[in-house]
Amino acid sequence: MKRKLSMGLIGICFLVLCVSCGQTVKETIKPVVPASSQFTRVVIVPFADYTPESSFYDHCRRNILVLEALQDALYQAGYISAVQEDVVQHLVDKGVIMEFAGRSAASNTSALDDELRGAWSDEMKEEISEAIYQEIVSNDSDGKLENKPVAMDRQALQDLGNAFEASYVIRGRIIEFRTDQQDSFNPIRTGLIPFALKSTLRTGLGVAETETYEYIDVDKDEMEAYDQIRDWFYGGGAFITGLIGEKEGQVPGATVQIRLLVQDARTGKVLWHNRAETCSIPRTAFADPDGNQLIKKSIEQAVNSLVSDFASAEASGRLATSAKKLQHAGEGVVSDDAAAQAERAAREAKEAAEKAEEAARKASEATSRSERIFKKTMNK
Repeated sequence: MKRKLSMGLIGICFLVLCVSCGQTVKETIKPVVPASSQFTRVVIVPFADYTPESSFYDHCRRNILVLEALQDALYQAGYISAVQEDVVQHLVDKGVIMEFAGRSAASNTSALDDELRGAWSDEMKEEISEAIYQEIVSNDSDGKLENKPVAMDRQALQDLGNAFEASYVIRGRIIEFRTDQQDSFNPIRTGLIPFALKSTLRTGLGVAETETYEYIDVDKDEMEAYDQIRDWFYGGGAFITGLIGEKEGQVPGATVQIRLLVQDARTGKVLWHNRAETCSIPRTAFADPDGNQLIKKSIEQAVNSLVSDFASAEASGRLATSAKKLQHAGEGVVSDDAAAQAERAAREAKEAAEKAEEAARKASEATSRSERIFKKTMNK
């Protein structure tokens, strides 16, 4: 009996081991399903990056994240974009954008790039970014970085639209792109102990100033140097606010601010533009505080909001596609182009009427002369 039971347990263990073999696949990004089978072709130009303390590689990384999310959102809304690598190559061939100086400058600034991603102050990061830029410029023998074109004229937009048979050229700006710590009093996000400590300290002692954080480093011998009760009181209060009130009750957050512009590929006119800013924070204290995931969520939300507004504006006729300015004519509303055409037709009609009047006057004079000649002939 025991032997059978042992064999049965061994068989069950073997079966469990067999079942546990294999792989588990987790699909984090699913294929986008468009809302319609009719597509409008668009061209997405690499975004201008106005975020501070950014290196060349950070700029490229931000552009990739934003453009990938933008292509998915546009495809879902019924807009299909040209291949991004082909667009970049076309702009390089036309001289609109320049290629990177080379690997020599990149290798020289790799150490500074690592420092730029460190926990430095904003002022220090600005100095490091300036040092990186000066190093790259000094390695650029042709001076391409200093004379780099930053704008696209009407001809460049038309060439881009014709090259890819697109109706719209989509451009944008990355205004803000950062991860930081968000101050929160929500116990679900911060946890019960940080909430209790933060509420008590904030109520009793207020907000700790950055100058008081140095009290953390005060050793016992220096603390014993206080010979008055008020020094102990204020020193102890500053010590507590600096030690506990600095980081407690904060949750990680990712903020992204993007502006999107849409231009007519035939005329170069701006048809629509808008801006969105989103901030993502973990829903609870048990959520994954990964900064990359928070950045991804912020980008998706900002891009989806902008594309949704653009699609709605195009569907409802809010785009400046047929009019620079609307003018009222009688009971209807006509565009500047229609008004110009009507004015041109009226001018041509007036000229035709004047010509007809001149022709009629000449015909009348000719008729009068003919009558006088006829009368003279009859009198003779």
